[in-house]
Amino acid sequence: MLNEDIKCIKRDNFYYLEDTKRSNLYRIGETEYKILTHLLQNLPIEEIGERLKGKSKIQNEEIQKFKTRLVELGILVRPSNGKETSRIKSSKINIFHLRFPLFNPSRVLGWFVKLKITSSIFSLPSLLIVLSIIGAGMVILLRNRDVLLSFNLLFQTPQYISIFIFVFLLSTLLHELAHGFVCSYYGGKVKELGIGMFYFIPTFYVSLKGIWLFKKKTHIIFTYLSGLLMDLFICSLFLILCQLFSQSNIILLFSKILILSAIIRTIFIINPFIESDFYRILTHLLNIPNLRQKAFLTIYGLIRRKTKITGSITKREKRFFLNNI
Repeated sequence: MLNEDIKCIKRDNFYYLEDTKRSNLYRIGETEYKILTHLLQNLPIEEIGERLKGKSKIQNEEIQKFKTRLVELGILVRPSNGKETSRIKSSKINIFHLRFPLFNPSRVLGWFVKLKITSSIFSLPSLLIVLSIIGAGMVILLRNRDVLLSFNLLFQTPQYISIFIFVFLLSTLLHELAHGFVCSYYGGKVKELGIGMFYFIPTFYVSLKGIWLFKKKTHIIFTYLSGLLMDLFICSLFLILCQLFSQSNIILLFSKILILSAIIRTIFIINPFIESDFYRILTHLLNIPNLRQKAFLTIYGLIRRKTKITGSITKREKRFFLNNI
């Protein structure tokens, strides 16, 4: 049966399952929604597969896996002693994206959003000023790339390594707060700020809720791009200061660290094969759920054709491939 805390919302070509108690939001496609409806009718997996046959290529194993995931997320609950329902918590841990919540930043971000200066920040003149500063910073970087892109000094002593880690984490925090601030401004919910490991790199994170329900696509795109804009803006400010105070070794050191930090984060942000900012933007613009899995399957199919492996991708190959990406 469906958890009483779950609210279903249809927007565009997707269905959104909102957990009103925990403020979680899950997006599913038309096929997944049909499976969910059949599961609520207590139909067996085989019968659901027969009903969907011809409309989609989904297999019984995938339906079972989807049902298991719904139970793990607490969307579906099972009766306990015939009277009460119990939520099944997921025991799976994603070692590539570990999260440890610290606190709820919604009050702080809400206070900033209500300030009079906030409307000025989101105006066109402010955006042009920010882009001008970023442009000036990029020009300075290109002109002095031999000096600014030399990072050997940052790892020569334990003191420099400690400074690098501190500045890297601080810039990451500002990156995530930019996401949260923009999301709050457009009416989204930021219920969680924490620290974790993203592909074994220490980082902060914010949990953005309701972002897919924004009425304008530009709001979604700008929310995800705001972190990258913050990185470029801070780097550019320090590069301008570095140009004005060319004798200051501290400003030069901080500029190098911020540049390297921005490069590291950008590599992950623009990677469409992991659940990064750029991946989420593409998913929304293309209206394609499970984009990452479909992209990997497409690449795998190309590799098979290039290596002249005959036959279509088997169920076993597909299951193994999707479980290991």
